[in-house]
Amino acid sequence: YKNNKNGNWSIDPISGKIWPSENIFKPIKYFPGDLRFPWELDRMHHLILFGQAWRCSKDIIWPNAGIFQLRQLLNQNEFEYGIHWRDGLQLAIRIFSMIGFCDLCHDFNDDFHKEINPIIALHAYSLSRQISPESEITNNHIIGELCALALSGIYLNNKKYYKISIKKLQIELDRQIYNDGIPYEGSIPYIRFVLEFLMLLEIAIKNSKYDNQAFLINYIDKIASALSSLVDAKGYIPPIGDGDDGRVMKFDEEPYLNVNETLLIAGELTNKNLSSVESKYSFRDWVLGKKKSTFNIKKLNNIEYLNDSGLIHLNNKNYDLWIDCGPTGLGKYGPGGHGHNDTCSLVFYFDGQPILHDPGWYSYFESDFIRDQFRSTLNHNTISINNEEQARLGSTFQIFNECFPLEIRVYKNNLEFTIICGHNGFKRIDKHIKYKRIIKTNFAK
Repeated sequence: YKNNKNGNWSIDPISGKIWPSENIFKPIKYFPGDLRFPWELDRMHHLILFGQAWRCSKDIIWPNAGIFQLRQLLNQNEFEYGIHWRDGLQLAIRIFSMIGFCDLCHDFNDDFHKEINPIIALHAYSLSRQISPESEITNNHIIGELCALALSGIYLNNKKYYKISIKKLQIELDRQIYNDGIPYEGSIPYIRFVLEFLMLLEIAIKNSKYDNQAFLINYIDKIASALSSLVDAKGYIPPIGDGDDGRVMKFDEEPYLNVNETLLIAGELTNKNLSSVESKYSFRDWVLGKKKSTFNIKKLNNIEYLNDSGLIHLNNKNYDLWIDCGPTGLGKYGPGGHGHNDTCSLVFYFDGQPILHDPGWYSYFESDFIRDQFRSTLNHNTISINNEEQARLGSTFQIFNECFPLEIRVYKNNLEFTIICGHNGFKRIDKHIKYKRIIKTNFAK
């Protein structure tokens, strides 16, 4: 970047301004740019690429490059000062990156491990002080944070970190995951994010001295089965709700909305056929080892109805139709979070190409106006009355509790499906208004 020639991790690449260096437990004074820029760097996904390069080449340049960049990042500011120590989720992903890097470079020299192990311990300590607070709107952040702290406990042999995290993690999963396996955030892309945290932790536990956690594999099973019910024949999901291209670990160039490699790993862990196509990337092989899968490719059903979250997927040959009949997000009475004003909206693909598309997301922080445009009723394939929102948009991660789904009914007659859904979001315009949508499909034709 032209505005950051000296490799300063705290400089915004667009504005050239430096992020504040205050203590992380104080409110941030100003935003010199989009917060996603430093946070994406902070996650240090490239450490995994360095580790892969070491495994393939045994060239010492790669583990040394990782150590150099960690030193560079840590020397930007004092401990727990500056943007790079702020936010538990970013620390959590960096911990996964560092421990994955160490695992890939496990056969490098002792000096490497003597330097990086205290760095991981420092991050785990800071993360333990930044776990998201318990509240009704806590979301994927706390799940990722607890998984990372539990992983740190395994790596550092810190039983306190492990036990506390595992206990809280079960509480959060019980609270956040619907019975149909969908997280209550109202975002399909974040389902894979949550699932990967849980799977990578499960694999670490299975290869450690710690006891297996039955609840963990049970939730992996539920969430993976739900995600599997939403994929098309090529392994893609629609961009319903928020998403930020976030991954826990990045081993290859699999497109963000293709979740097939994640489902292949989940299938191996749960002994189920969850993926719709053969492996085309390397995430599964790097995580589980290169061995022949014992499972078959899943044949898609004509209809999948996830009744707790209100998501419906209709599939036939080249056609995919997704219908979001559920609440906005963070549970039925939650304030939106990562959800959009998309209740009763349609997404339709033909041969993997969007015909009726969901706009997905933009930056969370760069422009409030554009952020709201992407969340708005008008930009989804549903009805707006007088250009009004289903529910008024609040702050960056808030939609008011004004739109509640009506009872969903699904009828099947051979290969003809009828879905009736609706909501009461326009009652603030007139208390008598109730919106009902009837969708009919006939796969026999």
